[in-house]
Amino acid sequence: PVSSVGETLHVSGTDRYFVPLRLACESKLPRIMEVALHCIQKLILYGYVRGKEVSVGKVKKSMMDVVMETVCTCKDQEDEAVQLQIVKAVLTAVTSTVAAVHDTTLLLAVKTCFYIYLVSKSSTIQSTANATLTQMLNVVFQRLELSNAPPVIQRDAFLVFRSLCKLSMKPLPEPLPSDDSIELRSKLLSLQLLNSIIQSSGATFRSGEKFIWAIRQYLCLSLLKNGVSPIAAILQLSLDIFVTLIRFFKAHLKSEIGVFFSNILLRILESSNSSGQQKLLTVQSLRVLVREPQLIVDLFLNYDCDLEGKGIFTATCDDLSRLTLSSVSLTESSEQEATLKTLALETLVNISDSMVQWEREGRELTRELSNRVSEAADAQPPHSPRDGNHSSAASEVGVNGAEPAATAAPTSSAIVPAAREEGDDVDFEAMFHRKHEVHEGVVKFNMKPKRGIKYLKDVCGLEDNPKAIAKFLLETEGLDKRAVGDYLGEGEDFSKQVLYAYVDMIDFGGLTFDAALRKFLSHFWLPGEAQKIDRMMEKFAERYCSQNNDSGIFANADAAYVLAYSLIMLNTDAHSAQIKKKMTQEEFVKMNRGINDSKDLPTPFLEQSYQAITTNEIKIKDDGMSRESTTMSRPSKSKLFHMESAIMVKESQEAFKLKARKKSVYHSSRNVEHVRPMFEASWCALLAACSSVMEDTRDDLSEPVIALTLRGFANGVHIAAEFGMCTERDAFVTMLAKYTYLESAKTMGRRNIEAFKTLVTIALSDGNVLGSSWAQVLKCLSEFHRLHMIGTGAKTDGHLFFPGASAAACAICAPGANNGDAAPST
Repeated sequence: PVSSVGETLHVSGTDRYFVPLRLACESKLPRIMEVALHCIQKLILYGYVRGKEVSVGKVKKSMMDVVMETVCTCKDQEDEAVQLQIVKAVLTAVTSTVAAVHDTTLLLAVKTCFYIYLVSKSSTIQSTANATLTQMLNVVFQRLELSNAPPVIQRDAFLVFRSLCKLSMKPLPEPLPSDDSIELRSKLLSLQLLNSIIQSSGATFRSGEKFIWAIRQYLCLSLLKNGVSPIAAILQLSLDIFVTLIRFFKAHLKSEIGVFFSNILLRILESSNSSGQQKLLTVQSLRVLVREPQLIVDLFLNYDCDLEGKGIFTATCDDLSRLTLSSVSLTESSEQEATLKTLALETLVNISDSMVQWEREGRELTRELSNRVSEAADAQPPHSPRDGNHSSAASEVGVNGAEPAATAAPTSSAIVPAAREEGDDVDFEAMFHRKHEVHEGVVKFNMKPKRGIKYLKDVCGLEDNPKAIAKFLLETEGLDKRAVGDYLGEGEDFSKQVLYAYVDMIDFGGLTFDAALRKFLSHFWLPGEAQKIDRMMEKFAERYCSQNNDSGIFANADAAYVLAYSLIMLNTDAHSAQIKKKMTQEEFVKMNRGINDSKDLPTPFLEQSYQAITTNEIKIKDDGMSRESTTMSRPSKSKLFHMESAIMVKESQEAFKLKARKKSVYHSSRNVEHVRPMFEASWCALLAACSSVMEDTRDDLSEPVIALTLRGFANGVHIAAEFGMCTERDAFVTMLAKYTYLESAKTMGRRNIEAFKTLVTIALSDGNVLGSSWAQVLKCLSEFHRLHMIGTGAKTDGHLFFPGASAAACAICAPGANNGDAAPST
């Protein structure tokens, strides 16, 4: 039998029944096609379509592949009944246990349902196609988790996952499409399916090298591009996927998670150009994450205690506190802004909740271990010899319930790492403090480079040799590029040696001359003095020629040095608004004649260099868009954020490539002592946010917000007191006592009464560890008791010493009356 497309199908046996059905599907008549597709679905369902080979023209194909191709070619039919039968037949085929659908045929089935979902105008068909896609993918990835899954099953899952990632990365047209556009619905559906796959994934998918590679290569790139989307639905799905990745794949994606966190999430919170909706969705995702104590502890250990990484935990707390404190309008409406500030406060308090939970669980675990060791010791017969090579239960688990920490990854930092604990376990607290010291050194360097280097040598262990300092200047984040340029341009012998070592660490191999110059100048600002620039260009020329001596362009390094100077002058001439008469290409070529050991450089090479500089200005890479740009006149914040997001994505992709070359180790621990440095990093942010709420002059603060704020105070006091952090403990107790208004002339309101109740509750629950903070508690209790006696008419100390005096006079003589204190209204 010959079909309408000219392919002869050679079949035998029961497969002959499929031939008229195939012809009916090619008839393009909806009623006939509907019946034919229904019959094909039944043939598949009852096992009449099997995987044996048949001939289609000169090509050998599986019978199931032929059937699926026939069904999927009907997808362009707009009749709803036909579309429904296609979806049913495809689902039956993919879930069939008699003849499996693999490779390109499986992709064809997925794409067909995807297409029907997009083009159908019926909400019923759309819902059915969406549900069918979800069910098909569940089947594909459930088969992956079966023991000894064959390679073809793994290939199926990989192909489907990669295809969905690529679909999710397709850019949307400008201006942004409407909600019912095919482009937007396609992106949303692909992200929904990816989220479903990640959430329901099993051990094989989460640990398989092929799938981890696919997540790094495709899904992470998709998240970068969609994570800055101004469309709320896309951003929400991207954040949901990211949260799931952190939960299930954090051990494999340490670098990628760090880049996405610092370059996307935190930048959205910090940017003045991001919309209120973007900030709100980002904070909501953070709120989900911080409710898991183990997760936030791991984030702190892996990023805040890593000398080469950004302090994600600290930055998150600071940004949440900043949102709560901000007096500048952050959103498009006052209602949305109030919601954002409340949500930011709630997330910050949830972080303190998780730390308290972690501390209490750790203490409980420690008690259980101690009891177990005591029971084992009691059960041990007296005078029984013990094998010294066998460790006790306590030593196996670790002090304070800590699991053995992972071995630290080798670091390339020029800073000497902090000392390690016995047994080569990482001393995270020491590493955190060392990172804080390095940060202080960076701040000092940015203000006074020489003073900063001295501090880094004395305090942080920076080696006193040119290579170590050059490595520090080249690799450390946060250094001001102007300060780096000033230090490298110094005329002292030691600074020259640092400059030479610095340039020798940059790879210019295989780059064009203008590209190498761009790379060189991307690391620092050129100083203003000609002598300093001269030294830098001379060393650059020497380094470039040594790595590209086979190019045959430059006779010696002097020629490269002269051309580098010429290109810098050309860059200023071409892109400075103050220079009206620009240098022409002929003038540039003429200016550089005879510089190549008394010979001319190739004219095409000079012309190419001229075009490269004049069409693309050499700029120092900034850390994102300039914050000052927010004060410039602009059409809208959305356009500015669109520009900013492009920079964010580009920087993130470069960071992915850079970090992919470094091997990173993910640390996880159960040690309760990690809460101490975590609280050191976050207590200022928590206290500032909670204090701002208590000092709010509005009377319409809701009771849940007040309760949330006071819970933050209680958590802060508890953690600080448990770990003997006296300064932090006293700060929280003092501020809480202040907000009771018991020692103030201000009228007490609902929030002040609740503050006093919280203070009493803290005294009852944490009284054994309050230490000197009891003074504030007792002062408030004494004042409350005095005011209560006045309010009830009871005799005060004044009545005892002046029995004939009036009540008012006694009140005046009472302690604290000179401050103008008044009893709370009842």
